[in-house]
Amino acid sequence: MPLQHQTQRSSWTTLPMMLLQTLANSSGGVMDGLLCLQETLKHVSKGISDSTESEYKRLILNCDTFLREHGLLWDGESLFSHPPRQEAAYLIVAWIMDACDSVKLDGTNKPSTNERGLYGHAQKMRAAMTYAFGRLQGLGNLPWHESELHSGQMLGNPLVSVEVSSYMCSLRRRKVQAGEVAVSARAITSHILNKMYHFNHRPENWAILDYRPRGRGDGSNIKPFWLWIMPMEAHLCAVQAIAKWITASGIMTGYLFQKFASSDRIAEANQPLVATVSHM
Repeated sequence: MPLQHQTQRSSWTTLPMMLLQTLANSSGGVMDGLLCLQETLKHVSKGISDSTESEYKRLILNCDTFLREHGLLWDGESLFSHPPRQEAAYLIVAWIMDACDSVKLDGTNKPSTNERGLYGHAQKMRAAMTYAFGRLQGLGNLPWHESELHSGQMLGNPLVSVEVSSYMCSLRRRKVQAGEVAVSARAITSHILNKMYHFNHRPENWAILDYRPRGRGDGSNIKPFWLWIMPMEAHLCAVQAIAKWITASGIMTGYLFQKFASSDRIAEANQPLVATVSHM
């Protein structure tokens, strides 16, 4: 074998051998070291805070308890088996349905006096199940499907299934029809409109001061206006939006909104961004 190929091959095998030797020396064996490394990586890359993880684990236990109490699991049996049981997706839907839906498990409507969880809580329950199957059991985002080799055996993550996604969409539609408060961060509710109305009618917001252009030839045509910061309504605040734009664009002089060059880059020439109309 040529010397160059021998050198490349040596460099390819050095790092894995060093890693295995380190793990063997520190943990008493290669397999123990690999398992320890796997658990460490799983912990540091879980992607959620400790408080959120505690809440998810509480909901996981709550799910098992609910299924046993309703005769959907035997005593001592758990939904979170590996591989997941064939009806896992339906059992998850039943758990969320009992806590948040207006429909009982037998298809009849619940009394209006019954306390039901909001759609946001249903999303949290779904997130806890996603964490249980996707992270703790390592199923990731593999879609829920039947095995081609073994009839009746389901593979993948039951949360990534038609049953769960279809139910959550239907639940959201029923919640909206029932008049539940919108959960979107960008949704403008009547409460927000009321706050905007009173904020815009403050006397200090109507005080017009003289505008003095600083050396710009076309500044004399700019009418005075004020932008007021809205710290509690970030998605409606123009001041915060402009501040983020200045930070992202790096513009320090010239027009605030300048023309774009190729690849969505700010053009070097100090030219204003103008609206263009295409004619068909």
